[in-house]
Amino acid sequence: MRQNSDASLLASRVAEFKSDPEKLRQASEFVDELIQQAKREAELKQKEKDRSNIEIMIVN
Repeated sequence: MRQNSDASLLASRVAEFKSDPEKLRQASEFVDELIQQAKREAELKQKEKDRSNIEIMIVN
């Protein structure tokens, strides 16, 4: 029974959120920032990996 009320509450909160364009805009901006940050971090890790591979090749 509790699961139904939780699901109902969640559904109503989602509907309320979706009906507010400002909240949707803020959420979209937040997600975009997260994606950009993840891309930057992935690029840095790849550069570090590439540098390590080059160093290994030079040593060998």
